[in-house]
Amino acid sequence: MGRKIRMLISTFVVVSLFVIASTGSVLAKTTLTVWWWQFWQDALTPAIEDFHQDYPEIKIEQEILGPGDVYANLLLALSAGAGIPDMVGLESSHLTQYVSLGGLADITEEISPWYDKIDQGKWPAAKDKEGRIYAMPVDSGPVALYYRRDVFEQAGLASDPESVHALLDTWDDLYEVGKQIKTATAKFIFPQAKTNNDFRIFETLMWQQEAGYVDREGKLVIDSPKAVRTLEYLGKLWKEDLLLDTPAWTAGWYAALDAGMVATIPNAIWLGGFLWSWIAAESVGKWGVVPLPVWQEGGVRSSNDGGSNISITKASGNKEAAWEFIKYIFTNEEYLIEAWRTADWFPSLMATWDDPFVDEPVEFFGGQAYRKIFTEAAKVIPWWDYTKDYNEMNSIMQVYVTAYALGEEESAEEALTKAAAEIRTRTGRE
Repeated sequence: MGRKIRMLISTFVVVSLFVIASTGSVLAKTTLTVWWWQFWQDALTPAIEDFHQDYPEIKIEQEILGPGDVYANLLLALSAGAGIPDMVGLESSHLTQYVSLGGLADITEEISPWYDKIDQGKWPAAKDKEGRIYAMPVDSGPVALYYRRDVFEQAGLASDPESVHALLDTWDDLYEVGKQIKTATAKFIFPQAKTNNDFRIFETLMWQQEAGYVDREGKLVIDSPKAVRTLEYLGKLWKEDLLLDTPAWTAGWYAALDAGMVATIPNAIWLGGFLWSWIAAESVGKWGVVPLPVWQEGGVRSSNDGGSNISITKASGNKEAAWEFIKYIFTNEEYLIEAWRTADWFPSLMATWDDPFVDEPVEFFGGQAYRKIFTEAAKVIPWWDYTKDYNEMNSIMQVYVTAYALGEEESAEEALTKAAAEIRTRTGRE
C-alpha cells in the first residue's frame, strides 16, 4: 500500500472518529413509526419535511388514529409485545397510565437540558415515583373565557374585552350576567350537559382552585369543600336553566357555538383553533377572550385543559434516532410557533411565550391579541396531577355528577362523598 493511500485512510479514520465524538454516534438508516392523531400531522408537516431533508437516513412513518384508538391500540400492542410503535403521542390525562405500565423509555438524561425550559406543570404526568421522565411535553392547555361579543350586545351589555373582564370579575358575577343574558336573549351563559359527557368544565373549574382528584400527597380530595363548592355552582346554573344542556363535541354543540346560542365558554387555547378553522369559521369578529373569573378576591385566573406529550417506547429498536427526531422538532421555537399559528397548539416550551407573534391582533377575535391572555394564564396554572388512576376516577365521578345534575342526588356534597367512597374502594387510595 502506498504512502499517500495510507495517509488518506488515516485522515478518513481521524475525521470519522471526530464526527462520532462530536455527535455521539453515526445514525444508521432506519424507519421510525409514530402513532398520533390528525392534529399532530396538520401542525407539524413542514417541520417533518425539514427533518427528512436534514436526516435523510431516518424515515418517519405516521399512523394517524383517533386519540381513543391510539390508547386502545397501544394497550393491545404492549400486552402482545408486538406491533409497538417507536414513538407515540399521549395526552397528559393518559400519560401517567402508560408510565405505570412500563412500556415507555426513560429519557431523563436526554431531556435534562430542557427541563427548566418547559412548562413545569407538565412534569407530574411525565414522571414515575422515582422522578424518572418518560415523555417530552409538547403543548399545554391554559384556559381563559371565550365570549360572544354579539350576544353581550344583544343583551345591552358592553362587549369590548376590558368591559367584559370587569363585568365577569368573579364566578358570582358571571352567574348574575348569565341571568341578564337569558332574560334578554333566551341564550345560555355556557354549555354544560347534565349527561353523556366527561364534565371537563367541572374539572377545569376545580383545577383553577387546585382542587382536583388528589392532593400533592396523593390523597383523594374529590369530596373537598372546594370541589363541593364548584359542583354546587354548576347545580345552581342547571336549576335556573342557564346552561346549555347539550353534550360537548356533538353536532348540537357545534351548532350552538356557531349560532351564538351561548354567551361564553371556559376552555383552553386549542378551542380557538377549532372555532376559527371549522366550528364557527363564519363568525369572524364576533368572539373575544378574557381571563377567567375568580372564586374569591385575589384568586388565580387560570386553569388548564388538555395538553399532549411525545414518548419513545421501550420496545423501539432505535431510540437514539427517535430522540433525534423529538429534539429536532420539539425544542425548536420556530417549528413550535408555526404549529401554534397553524392550530392554536400552545407550546410547552416557555421561550415561545414571549415571541412577538403573541402580540399580533387576530381578526376572528375582533382584532384582539387574544394569545396574550393565554400566555399570562400559562404562567400561573395551579398544580394538578392526573395520576395513573385518572380515567377510572373520571368515569366514577361522571356517574355521581350526572345523578346530581338530574336531581337523583340531593346535594353536591352527597354526590361527591359517594364518588370519593367508590374511588377509594376501587383504587385503594386514602
